[in-house]
Amino acid sequence: TQLSLDHTTNSSSITAVKQTIASPLILSDNGTGMAAIAQVGAGRGLAYGADVLSWMAGNTRQQQHLPLFNRAFAWLVTGDASSKLPQKLTVGTAGYDANVVKQYLQRVGSNATLTTCKVDDPNNTCWKTLDLIVFGSGTSNSAGLPALVRSYLDAGKSVVYMHPSWTDSAGGRSVLGAMGMSLGGYPGNYFAAA
Repeated sequence: TQLSLDHTTNSSSITAVKQTIASPLILSDNGTGMAAIAQVGAGRGLAYGADVLSWMAGNTRQQQHLPLFNRAFAWLVTGDASSKLPQKLTVGTAGYDANVVKQYLQRVGSNATLTTCKVDDPNNTCWKTLDLIVFGSGTSNSAGLPALVRSYLDAGKSVVYMHPSWTDSAGGRSVLGAMGMSLGGYPGNYFAAA
């Protein structure tokens, strides 16, 4: 099966820097990190340097990568890459379109209950009811964000980060840092070789 993924230069690298909790999921041909996974406490994290979740939700591009993406997502939520997703998942998002998450989950046979929980606000308490927390590059950064994301993971939550382009994101850096990962420097892969 062809499971390759082409992020294009409109992406950024994702590097597993704290290898006691994070590991590369996908490396480019030259060894640059494209996606990574993390296990922190009872929780798991998944991050891509391109918005691959929207690609898989929309059935538009890079569909040869869907089997690997589905396995990574199943591992994220259940701890077993071969298992099916639960019938229902309660989802909170920050800096990311919740409808994309819902569309992807419907495509793979699950249903999303979308919430208005402000998961990037360190004072929120609604996170306790969530199964899946998805961050994007529009996440508001704050001094308490890394500790907040770490508390989600420690509590057993599934955390996703999707980076949609070559531009920088301070909030994204904080989310990834909590998962033992780093985001490539500005301007991402904009000038990267094909």
